[in-house]
Amino acid sequence: MNSQRKCPTCGNRGTLTNGTTELRSTVGPRVFAAVVPAEVCSNCGEALVIGAVLGAFEQARALALIEAGASDGAALRWVRKAARLKAAELAELLGVAPETISRWENDVQRPDRAAVALLGALAFDAIRGTTTTRDRLAAMASASPPSSDVVTLHVHAA
Repeated sequence: MNSQRKCPTCGNRGTLTNGTTELRSTVGPRVFAAVVPAEVCSNCGEALVIGAVLGAFEQARALALIEAGASDGAALRWVRKAARLKAAELAELLGVAPETISRWENDVQRPDRAAVALLGALAFDAIRGTTTTRDRLAAMASASPPSSDVVTLHVHAA
């Protein structure tokens, strides 16, 4: 379908048609590539990709890093950003110093597997629009020492 919009690169009108383009991205030693829908200018070849497609590509890249258990600095930084967390926020949730997050992301120190798994869970939740892991970690961080209060449970047998 032809669009009467003007191409932002060459300025010609009516040259944008539905097509595809390849997106490529590098995170540490990994290269990610995907063919995505785009409007392509038949005059200059410029491909225009809508924001939602770029967002989906970023999420797919984060999920691939999580599923691979990637723990190098570049991957950790990318997954933290996918979790929509600042380094200081992640440090607080994990109970480590902000400098520790910096050491992980700069490959000075390796994180333990539990921290990588929690970061993956935080990012997975953020991508899915939930905050389950973040809420649990925040509750643990602010929990007071156990008391002798009685907790009433409601048990239903299956």
